[in-house]
Amino acid sequence: MMTDLSTLSAETCRAHLNQPFRIDTGSERIAAELIEVQSHGGGGGGGRGGFTLLFRGPRQPVLPQRIYQVSGDGLGPLALFLVPVGTDAGGCLYEAVFN
Repeated sequence: MMTDLSTLSAETCRAHLNQPFRIDTGSERIAAELIEVQSHGGGGGGGRGGFTLLFRGPRQPVLPQRIYQVSGDGLGPLALFLVPVGTDAGGCLYEAVFN
């Protein structure tokens, strides 16, 4: 059963920082790590506020932006729209934004 994204928060995700995740491409599962959770503030009126998740995957293959099923121990599966936003010494970086 998919995790309800409407109840997902930055606080929930912070508990999974530096943890392994899997990105299901439909044909294979790519190993990734949640490396950053950034709050955007807001949340007035009882809302959760915006936040961004940053995942690091391998350098290759570079996944195109689209919705992927992402899962980790204790979190997921999540249907996330991932966008490749660059690379660092460890691999390719993917961002998921929540408003």
